[in-house]
Amino acid sequence: MSSIPRPNYERPVQPSYSSALVSPALKQTTLYTVDDPFGPLQSQRPSQPLSRRNRSPYFKKPFIQHISYIEPHIVHIKDPLALAMEVFPEGWHFLLRHPEKNIKYYRQILIKEESARVENIMNKADPSVVLYHKFIITGFISDKEWGQHPSLLKTLQGLKSITGSNLHYSYHDYMDAFEKVLFYQNKNFDHSWFLMFDKKFSSPIPTWFLKWWEMFGSVPQIFPDCLQDTLGYFSSRHKLNPHSAQFPAILHMTVKYRIHWINMWNYDISGNLLNREFSVKWWDSLKIDSVINQVYKDFPLPVQRNIVTRSQSSLDSSQFAGKSSKELKDLAQQLLLQSEEL
Repeated sequence: MSSIPRPNYERPVQPSYSSALVSPALKQTTLYTVDDPFGPLQSQRPSQPLSRRNRSPYFKKPFIQHISYIEPHIVHIKDPLALAMEVFPEGWHFLLRHPEKNIKYYRQILIKEESARVENIMNKADPSVVLYHKFIITGFISDKEWGQHPSLLKTLQGLKSITGSNLHYSYHDYMDAFEKVLFYQNKNFDHSWFLMFDKKFSSPIPTWFLKWWEMFGSVPQIFPDCLQDTLGYFSSRHKLNPHSAQFPAILHMTVKYRIHWINMWNYDISGNLLNREFSVKWWDSLKIDSVINQVYKDFPLPVQRNIVTRSQSSLDSSQFAGKSSKELKDLAQQLLLQSEEL
């Protein structure tokens, strides 16, 4: 199986946000307050973007979110972030539908429904600085399990309105929460998300999650070559019911084998539209050989009676251990070719 083409395999080129982020010299040494929706308010000094140990390049996804048309009075603004700051309220990165439906509101919905959690990953050298966030999907509540019409409201416990009254949410708010929580951005505008499914995740995936996956999900192009071949083998062997068949094979493989990935987003201007672009990259610390080994354990090649011996029709699991990327790719291709011949 040939490798999937990589037409855009590079770190996304961030637009020049200097005009929007620039501050007077005095403010460069002045404490400012970071309103972290995933924790308490923290005071910290501006800092240079922190280096990342993950060296894999970013791949820009084909999906583009159209945020807003550009009205005539702001058409002169050419900096994407500066334009976004004109469109959104201060500190927001999505269109305001209700003044209290912010990231904290949506995060609390996910906590209430036990569907996802957010973890702060702090800088060891400076514990006041968040390096990035983990978004861990633990389960889904289906429309049927909601127990009432999706437009009807439930009380949101653990969070009050600015007047002290209860906040409420519908199933539509629940669906939005998976998306809106990830529209957090830091002061340097270089925030990234470490995305994963919890090891105990076992929920059926709702159809509406396809939209989320288009924006934030992984893509085959970021997989190392050997894992791309394994994905092809997995796709050919993994049996799906009609509902599950509408989801891409990479989503099923990501869930089943807990393959984590990294996501970031940025703004872009195209014609008279302000857009959001999404990019993903591979997590270099994932143990590829263990994933490949488990795939072929779960989906062994059928034996061709009187034609192929056991040593020819499959590889012992120990042969995956300690292999280089090239050796793993060769082994994966060998098994994939054998499966296609059967």
